[in-house]
Amino acid sequence: MTDFGPTTRRAALDVPPGNAVVFEGEDGAARLGLKALRKGKSFFLDYVVPLDPLPKEIRLVFVDPDTELGDCGQGLDFDLGPAAPQVSGDRPRARIGDIVGTPRGTFLVVREYTKLHEIWTFVEIATGEVRRLREGTIAEIHREWKLGGLGELEKGPAARQGTGPPQGGSRHSSKG
Repeated sequence: MTDFGPTTRRAALDVPPGNAVVFEGEDGAARLGLKALRKGKSFFLDYVVPLDPLPKEIRLVFVDPDTELGDCGQGLDFDLGPAAPQVSGDRPRARIGDIVGTPRGTFLVVREYTKLHEIWTFVEIATGEVRRLREGTIAEIHREWKLGGLGELEKGPAARQGTGPPQGGSRHSSKG
């Protein structure tokens, strides 16, 4: 299991969005995730995005505001790897688990389940803010990214094949 480092136990409501958190997964094991927050006109909803170990499906997991999380006190460091190539001016389409760059920020594409729908949602990796984006605003897509800092995890074909992290690309920290 990954060493998540020291944490401070706090209610989800008190953990800043964008911070790395340790929480209890569905199987009862400790998991590392990104604290996320959806701001509505008259409400706030707390979420965690499980990242280490990497689940089969990257999705938003609702957490009650009173649920205790282990606040790591800092964000996560993402090595974005190379951007997916663009072909003949066409933009590649984002998939669940990709990290996308837009003029408004850098977002992790996650699945969200509501009572009526299954939708794609975008979580800004620097701030933890949950947003919906128009696909036309996506400037670049990173499919081969690595999570560093508090956890060691790779995503994409390199991770599945055990060939190591991709070369090139850029780094992005969820907390400056």
